[in-house]
Amino acid sequence: MPNKDPILDKAWHREYYLKNKERLNEQNKILHKEKLKERKTQQKEYREKNKARHKKKKYRYRDYQRQWEQKNRQRKYKKELNLYLKYGKFFNLNSYEFKSVLTAWSNLVRNRDQSCLQCGNPSTVSHHIIFKKTMPKLSLNLNNGIALCIPCHKEIHKLNGY
Repeated sequence: MPNKDPILDKAWHREYYLKNKERLNEQNKILHKEKLKERKTQQKEYREKNKARHKKKKYRYRDYQRQWEQKNRQRKYKKELNLYLKYGKFFNLNSYEFKSVLTAWSNLVRNRDQSCLQCGNPSTVSHHIIFKKTMPKLSLNLNNGIALCIPCHKEIHKLNGY
């Protein structure tokens, strides 16, 4: 037996929605856009007020990270070995073998290119064109590497989000 009160009647809500679907969707879109604009302005205001504070926090985090790495060198080393083991499985190598092969790959790429391919400065870092995460089998391919200087290497990783 349906309720006499239309607010409590679910069928009435369904009918009302079906009749006014387009209008309700348009109202929701307008409200959503207005909320987004408000949120963006609030974020801009907050950033402007707290610029200095956020810079300090960023440096505090870096300092904290350095301190943690110094205290927990063995943990960090174990994490690296686990990664080498993970990628070494594709070549039937243990973590130590894969690490030595990867450093040899890095040296070969840097000796081949000798200067940064973006800016021309002396190369200090070997960079995988296709990342080890996406294609681990290409991690030791010489054609998958380029030599870069440290600033260009950081810039490339910022662009790719890694």
